[in-house]
Amino acid sequence: MYAPSALLRWLRRRVPLHLRDRLALGASRVEPDARPGWLHAVSVGEAIAAAPLVEGLRRLCPGLPLVVTTVTATGAGVVVERYARVATHRFFPIDLPSAVRRFVDALRPAFLVCMETELWPNMLRALAARGVPVMIANGRISDRAYRRYSLIRPFMARVLAGVRVFAMQSAEDARRSSRSELSPSASW
Repeated sequence: MYAPSALLRWLRRRVPLHLRDRLALGASRVEPDARPGWLHAVSVGEAIAAAPLVEGLRRLCPGLPLVVTTVTATGAGVVVERYARVATHRFFPIDLPSAVRRFVDALRPAFLVCMETELWPNMLRALAARGVPVMIANGRISDRAYRRYSLIRPFMARVLAGVRVFAMQSAEDARRSSRSELSPSASW
């Protein structure tokens, strides 16, 4: 889904794709023996909204290396500008199994906090297989997204199974993210 839209954006406006980074080619560890905390913020708004989490993690766990990933170059700019002293920036890998595997193998995250409701199926599956806890922070599910998710409940149940904590924006978003809403049965 990302590749066609990214290519179209590049052709129209020459937006940098950062393909080498997004395919996790040559991905390296943050620190050789460290398991960093990882926050994912797609773009500028999410990167700014992540500030309390970055600061809170820095205060609670001062020795924990932090990585903040973005999809966009503008989001990367915010991360580098605002969090340069406390976090490293990486581009989030394209949600292809091989890119995800290379990225997760290199990063070896202790956990992932995903800002808003970014659901990347291959990434969530890879993290679940490695026992890496995932949290959705400041999550929301729009009416449109909810209708779409409801149509593919069994798939969504598998995608969301690895998310341990949903910190949603509203009671309605929390209800929509509940296992009974997006799963054909309430058993997962």
